[in-house]
Amino acid sequence: MPNFQKINLLKYLIPIFYAAAVVLMIVFAWNQEKTVMHIDLTKSPAYIKRGFDHVQLVPENFDRLAEDLRAQNSDWVRFHETWPLVVMDSLLADLPKRNFMSPLGGAEEEFTILIPLEIDAESFYLTPGLYLAGIGDNWQIFFNGALIASEIHLDKNGKILEQRSWRDISFPIDRSLILPGINILAFRIIGDPTYGNTGLFYGSSYYIDDYKAIEKRQGNFLLLILSGIFLISGIYYLSFHTKQEIYYLLFSIFSLMLFVFAIFRHNAINLFIPNTAISQRIEFYAYMLAVIAFGMFTEAFGRGKITKISWGYLFFTVYFIATIQFFPAKQYRNDFALIVNLTNILYYLYVFSYSIVYWYFFDKKGPKGNNLDTSVIAIISGTLLIFISDIFEIASYFISFSNYNFFLSSTFTVQIGMIFALALRYKESREQVSNMENELQQNQIAIMLSQIQPHFMYNSLAVIHQLCTTDPKKAEETVIEFSNYLRGNLDSLTIKELIPFEQELRHVITYLALEKKRFEEKLNIVYDLKIENFKLPVLTLQTIVENAVRYGITKKEDGGTIKISTEKANDNVVITVTDDGVGFDLNREQGTGSREHIGYQLDNQRSHVGLENVRSRLRTMCGGSLEIQSEQGVGTTVAIIIPINKERVYE
Repeated sequence: MPNFQKINLLKYLIPIFYAAAVVLMIVFAWNQEKTVMHIDLTKSPAYIKRGFDHVQLVPENFDRLAEDLRAQNSDWVRFHETWPLVVMDSLLADLPKRNFMSPLGGAEEEFTILIPLEIDAESFYLTPGLYLAGIGDNWQIFFNGALIASEIHLDKNGKILEQRSWRDISFPIDRSLILPGINILAFRIIGDPTYGNTGLFYGSSYYIDDYKAIEKRQGNFLLLILSGIFLISGIYYLSFHTKQEIYYLLFSIFSLMLFVFAIFRHNAINLFIPNTAISQRIEFYAYMLAVIAFGMFTEAFGRGKITKISWGYLFFTVYFIATIQFFPAKQYRNDFALIVNLTNILYYLYVFSYSIVYWYFFDKKGPKGNNLDTSVIAIISGTLLIFISDIFEIASYFISFSNYNFFLSSTFTVQIGMIFALALRYKESREQVSNMENELQQNQIAIMLSQIQPHFMYNSLAVIHQLCTTDPKKAEETVIEFSNYLRGNLDSLTIKELIPFEQELRHVITYLALEKKRFEEKLNIVYDLKIENFKLPVLTLQTIVENAVRYGITKKEDGGTIKISTEKANDNVVITVTDDGVGFDLNREQGTGSREHIGYQLDNQRSHVGLENVRSRLRTMCGGSLEIQSEQGVGTTVAIIIPINKERVYE
């Protein structure tokens, strides 16, 4: 298949790949394998009361407990029909109130949440287990009065020392505890009643089932695989970035933040960092920074720069991260998380609208829909996928309080697409580098052909011939200088790196020595070298000096002086070649194509080297530039400017 056909096919396959990923995420979120033992706790009635009395929970007192649950004046209050079962949403009297985004919370209290379950004991032929999507803040779990799990961590005053708002947890239940008929599942909850995680804080995925089946679902091997992919790609692309390709660095940050986020979403994190006051903060910060890093990556990949809106959103995020550390209310983090989710939608809407749609299709500086390569299609599709998944996750949160993380699943899908996009971009950049190297080789060949001009060889040999008669000793010296000069030109063909200034200067001195023997008193040279420990492209200075001799000094009847100087100016090394020759009118030279000073014409094939060649090599090899000033009848000044902060330019 021809290459262009493959590219066109990929342009269609990438959006299809992302669309299929969205469908699979939705299907996976609502389709979990169930066994015959499966009991959905969210289908059973639930009750809550202040305080905790273990005596009420033992089977001997179930009849009395049933009467209390039915009584109108009982301490027990029934929850709404819908979950989650959190204290702040219950109908308990005199619950403290808290305003949205208030930095202050309520005093910690003790509560009991009770769920009566009617169970067919005969169906429980395997070891049963309890799965909870989320529970907090400190808690104990009882089944028919027997303690099956405890995470209570209080100081001597009864205040919580460490938070335990855990997610995705499970525990085995002793099968001998199961009674035919009514069974009581009870939760002792200690926490701030204004905190949204005090209680069973998700709206789905609370059930009893075969414990082995629960453990199998809980393995989360996929999440560990995702974490490994995020980590590897983050480290891998960290070494790719340059100042001009900052999107590699941003993608690396995006990947590493996803790695942290994924690891802290895994339930195994509870074994290493059980205090959720720490783990959930880290998880949330990684999520926020990943969102911003992806937005900035999208902008840098397309526009080549990061917009002020993205920088502002970064500062907004850092500000709220800082405030979380100082405000005591735990619910403040949840309130801010809701704001972040909503602002993320607005931010992605901005990125997608301005840095994707507008930039690629309408901006005068953009491609305007033309020649959109496969990497661009991947960026557009990936950004749209994250935008849709964010909307879907927020909608899911408000409708069902689901524990399924669509952001993580979508970003993994996008990660694959972005790796593909970066691979294509890297391939393109390497092809550009290869083309530039080929161009450089051609320039070097041009240097050789232009340097060994027949007239220069003839003039040099004529001088040597004359000296053989008048001054044999000097003729011998000139032959050596001429051979060194030719050797220097030929050696330039094999040099691909920057060379020390001293090496270039020696070549210039050799050339000027030959010309001095020819023009004698008409050619004077002055050196003012304040700095010499730097590097530059080969034959850069020599080219400028040769132009100054040939088209400046020797065109003047009385000759003149060439001054070569170097200095450090700000963050640059500046090499200046000044001659007091005939000079020329820059505007006239560029406008008329006059041949009077052909060495300073950029597009003349007969120029000695051509400044376009010099300018191109400076820009390509060291980020340098070339500046020319000239006045007819006064002389010419050429400045070579080399940034000292470029690699291998300044030592």
